[in-house]
Formats: sequence, structure tokens, C-alpha cells
Amino acid sequence: MKDLFPEGLTTHGYKYLLERHMYSQNAFISVSPMIEIIFELVRRADFADCPSRFTSLFAAETLERARKFRSQHGKPQNRILKVSCSNSFKADMRLLVLGASNASSLNLARKYWRGESSQNPLWENLLIPPVTVIEQIEPAA
Repeated sequence: MKDLFPEGLTTHGYKYLLERHMYSQNAFISVSPMIEIIFELVRRADFADCPSRFTSLFAAETLERARKFRSQHGKPQNRILKVSCSNSFKADMRLLVLGASNASSLNLARKYWRGESSQNPLWENLLIPPVTVIEQIEPAA
């Protein structure tokens, strides 16, 4: 992976790129890793100036949004930190889905990397390291 991501992977990158996600016992395959690799391939092909999701840290713009994200997708013990960084990219998380066809999936990925929004956007900020922690807003439970 060093040749593809010489700057290293974040926890998100490791989880969605390297962890095993196929569970043959239930014939279940998580689509999240598939979404991540499709979006990464589209980024590399057409939006190389955008940061890779595999090497980025993620942030919400407001404390309210961070709390809501944690309650819906995280764990109660996840900390909320106030951070700063010099470079970031804003995108609509609602576009991170597979379409009904390969063409629609590619269209969604291209919209994501162009910074376009869905009808009901859910914005995320991809932070390009280095990221500085300013303070811990809410301690772990």
C-alpha cells in the first residue's frame, strides 16, 4: 500500500481498504468498502487534486452536527474534538452510495468529488493531515 498511499493511511483508510469485510457464513458482503474503493478510483482517475478518503480525517462544521453524527454512526464514548488544519475538502455524504447501475454509481462519485450536493445534503469535511487538536469538547464516556 506504500506505493498507493505513501503518506500512510488513517484509521478510516485502514478499516475500509485493508480489513476483511466478506462474511461467507451469512453470504453477506458490506457495500461500504465497495463504495470507498469505487469513489477512490474515480478520485484517482478524474479528481487527483482532491484528498483521498483513505488518508483523510473527518470533521463536522458544528458541534451540533458532530453530536448528531456520533449518535447515528458512532459510539457514545467517541470523543468530540475541536481541530484545525490548513487544507480540507467539503463533500456531501449522501452521495456516498451505489446507484442502481454502474453509470449512476460513477455519476454519484463524480458529483461527490466535484463538491455538488444532493437534495438533502449531509456535509462532511475531509481534513488533510496534519490536523491540530485545539481542545477536547466532550470527554469519552
